Amino acid sequence: LLSAGKKVDDPALKSAITMMRQSSKDLRLSEFEVESTVYSYGIALMAMQKIHEDAQAKAGAFDASTPDEYRTAVAKVWKGLPAADRSLIGDMTAVLAKGYQGDGWGYTGPTQSGVDGAASWFDNSNSQYALLGLKAASMLGVPLDKAIFRKEVQRWLDSYTEDSTMGAVKVRVFRRSDKKDSARTTAGVEKSCPAKWERTRRRRES
Repeated sequence: LLSAGKKVDDPALKSAITMMRQSSKDLRLSEFEVESTVYSYGIALMAMQKIHEDAQAKAGAFDASTPDEYRTAVAKVWKGLPAADRSLIGDMTAVLAKGYQGDGWGYTGPTQSGVDGAASWFDNSNSQYALLGLKAASMLGVPLDKAIFRKEVQRWLDSYTEDSTMGAVKVRVFRRSDKKDSARTTAGVEKSCPAKWERTRRRRES
């Protein structure tokens, strides 16, 4: 609704935001009691980022032209957030960061239990939402270990494999032909083999 142009003070949004804040008051970092914690917290963090988008704009986060300018801007955003939101956002971020075991996320983090050792599994759908949530948190200035992003991107790249059930297909490619002028490109046709990622996988044994 926010992306569609509704304002934070819209009655429906005010009700939803109040419910989201209230339902997360008793957050416990050592427990994963909420079903589908990773999905829930990832989406909640994205919502919080959108709720405070005006603060990011005023701080200059969207106009920053250097990494230092951006870091200064988001630090200002984080400092200016209401204390209750800062606590909630920080707690949800900590849950997601704690749930990262170097090879993606499962539904409820490293302590999840279930049939056949559910904690030993991760999947790319949960991992996607965890990363989106952590990105949203970082946009609000939450102190966060950026190595998580680098490690997870590398995992996705390493697990990308060609799909042997399909033949190569022709694709049209465009490459920059002039390093000084990014608008100048050359076009061509190359063959590429479709590839895939496994949706779920058992965690590596430690």
